[in-house]
Amino acid sequence: MASRKNNNSQAAYGQLTNELGQQILRPVYLIYGDETYLQQELINHIKSLALDPQMADLDCLSLDLEGYAGRLDLNKLSGQLLTPPFLSPRRLILLRRTHYFTTPRPAEALQKQLQQIISALPPSSCLIFWEDKVDLRSKLLPRAITEAGGLLAEINKLDSYALGKKLDQMSRQADFRLTAEARDSLIYRCDSDMAALSNELKKLSLYMQWAQLKTADLKLIETVCCPDQRGSIFDLTAALSQGDAAAALMIMKTLQLQKEPVQLMLLMLSRHFRQLICAREWPEQDIIEHLRVPPFVAARLKKQAAAFSFQKLAALYEACFRTDRDIKSGKIEDVLGFELLITQAGRLAAAR
Repeated sequence: MASRKNNNSQAAYGQLTNELGQQILRPVYLIYGDETYLQQELINHIKSLALDPQMADLDCLSLDLEGYAGRLDLNKLSGQLLTPPFLSPRRLILLRRTHYFTTPRPAEALQKQLQQIISALPPSSCLIFWEDKVDLRSKLLPRAITEAGGLLAEINKLDSYALGKKLDQMSRQADFRLTAEARDSLIYRCDSDMAALSNELKKLSLYMQWAQLKTADLKLIETVCCPDQRGSIFDLTAALSQGDAAAALMIMKTLQLQKEPVQLMLLMLSRHFRQLICAREWPEQDIIEHLRVPPFVAARLKKQAAAFSFQKLAALYEACFRTDRDIKSGKIEDVLGFELLITQAGRLAAAR
């Protein structure tokens, strides 16, 4: 299910990117998903096609309803959409977090009024709904958008292949090249998050201009970019697999010196054990596809999972859950709780 959802998202992103590259503007868009950076990038592209930069203040209206549908005056919205643009190619209206596409929805009469507005959109206007979440079980408004020639675009995190292409494109625009190892490491360090990746590329670009370099390799990534905390979690788990709780505690202390919150470390360790449980049973290709990790990470997960039995991995994952519960309920202080977890996990992993 998750894989199919991701494939649909990749297709929607590719379709919208290609259309905008061909300067094709639709009358209405519904944009949503968990990758806000890419959504903002696409919306900025739509704005660049729809608006004259000097007339943007006159021909563009942006409203963030913050989930309160009652703040949207549909009569005024209709009037705005029917008003021709001043000098821009289109009048553009961007509606953020309208709550018309999630449950509970506004009254049916308001939904039908918005449906009529969408159906009557003039060719001189462009309407964008930008939502955090969308429930497509109600077909009324999504169907009105598609029947009006619009597009429903769910934009989630890209897979590692698409992210690699995106990073290659961005690095070329910044006049440098990323090696394959550097690119994969950067994606993994940033957890496939485009906002974080963009920030790291900007930092890397400034350093390379100063150092007069044209190629960024893995060594440069390790020097300039954010620390590989997830790599540290691999090392911590490797120490636990050998029953070496002392080494695992040293890695934890290093992460603390890097100002990593204990709750984040616990989350990363818990997720890592969950991934190892999957890797214990799946072939590498399934790990890449379903866990959405680069091939080199899938290989490391597969190799590390072989050091544990399924029962031990399940017990370690359960121990993470219990520690998280005890910390959040105030039964134990977070640093002490994590240290006890590592000690317990070391004993458990060493037991035969």
